[in-house]
This record gives sequence, C-alpha cells and structure tokens, in this order.
Amino acid sequence: MAKVLNGVKSGGIVGKSKVAIVTGASRGIGKQVALQLASAGFDVAVVARSLTSNGKLPGSLNETVEEIKATGQEALALSADLSSPEDLHRIVNETINVFGRLDVLVNGAAFTSGRGWGAPLEELSFESWREQYATNLDAPFVLMKEAVPYLRQVGGGVMINITSGAAELVSLSGGPGSSIMGTGPLAYSSSKAALNRLTNVLAPQLAADNICVVNVEPGFVRTEMVEAMGQKGAPIEESIPMSIPTNVIVAIVTDADPIRFTGQIISAEGFQA
Repeated sequence: MAKVLNGVKSGGIVGKSKVAIVTGASRGIGKQVALQLASAGFDVAVVARSLTSNGKLPGSLNETVEEIKATGQEALALSADLSSPEDLHRIVNETINVFGRLDVLVNGAAFTSGRGWGAPLEELSFESWREQYATNLDAPFVLMKEAVPYLRQVGGGVMINITSGAAELVSLSGGPGSSIMGTGPLAYSSSKAALNRLTNVLAPQLAADNICVVNVEPGFVRTEMVEAMGQKGAPIEESIPMSIPTNVIVAIVTDADPIRFTGQIISAEGFQA
C-alpha cells in the first residue's frame, strides 16, 4: 500500500518565485541542491521517504524545510514512497496545488542500500531488482512525465537526473576470451545506465518546448553516508565535497540558456559552464 503523502506548508501559497521539486532531499546532494536553489530564489518542494530522521544518518525533511525557510523562501515537505506511482503523482500535484507552478525537477533520490543492493546475480532476488529499478529509473520517468505539462505552461524548464559513474561501460574487444567489463552493483549500475539513455533520447523530444533534460554524474561525494563509511574504516580520502556537484546542478538550472546542455551526461568534476 502506498504511503499517505504528508504535505507541510511553511507559510502559504506563493505567486512569484520559481518552483523546484527535489527528491532525496533529507540529506546529501539532494538537500544541498534544495538549499542552494532556495538561496537562488526558488521555492522548493522537498521529497524523501519520511519527514523525520531515520536515526542512522543525520538530516531529515523537516530540517531541510526549516533551513529553506531561513533563506526567506517557501518550502513544502513531501513524504513519499518513490516506488509508488500514486505517490509520484501526488508529489507533482501537491506542488502545483501549493505553489501554482513548476520550473525545475531534480531527481536526486536513489536506492543505495539494503540486502540486495550489492548482491551477485544468483543472490539478487527479482523483488530487489524491481525495487531498485522502481526508485532509480521508474520514479524519474514518472516524475518527468508528470512535470512536463507544467514546465510547458511556464515556457520551459530544467529536469536534472543524478546518475552515477557505475553506469559507465568499459568494453574490451578482441579474440577469444574478450569480454565486457564493468563494475558496480547489478541493479544499481544497469538502472543508472538506462537513466542515462532515457535522458539523451528524451531531450530532443522536449527541446522545442524549451525543456532541458540533463544527467549529472556527481563523482565520489563525501555525503553523510560516505562519512559514516569512513568512520567504519572504508577508504574515503578521494571523496570530493558536496559543493562540487551541487554547484554544477544549480549552475545548469540558473544558466541563461540551459537548453544548451540538454541530453548530456555531465561529469561534475569536469564541468565547465
């Protein structure tokens, strides 16, 4: 059963500010993008599974809302199960009901933990496979589909999907024994590769409507989860600050002509505006 969507308005319907939806916004890249968009003058609908902290990692949607309000912008906290089509519909619908418009969608949420996340083929259940695809690929597809009519209404907009270097394919061709080499968890890596292809196929369909669709590959980012891994002894010395990918995402969103980026898979560490 889908979760009931919980909307928490921070102060009433807004009429003039541009509006963004950011998923995965209780912590990590999603939260920092939401805060930077607020600082750039956006009202923001922030989305995650729950409103309060999970007790394992710092951060919550309620905290994100309070920090957005501190910038002087409005915020809407939406608790949603991204594997539920009903919840995905409500995310966009509730945002429009509260703010009256939509200009930007950032699909930042991803399935990155759980028993089946890194399982090899014979141990990866179909249920876990589908659960990961539901969050990593199906949710961005549905949210983009729901968002496009509202982006058209305001003359265009930007949709950004957070992808991963795990989606990259390394091919070794040759004689007998040649193989396709890749790294990363099966469902996660393949779902992110599909998300990349979805973006560069979708982009030309929406270019005439001035709707930009971009994937950003953030790199190995020192999020709260990575910090926790480091505390357990994992090597995280090569991780980069969250400001690197978040600055790139906000630069694309606020660019005078973001359509010039449409269809691209952009590496945050190599980005030049």
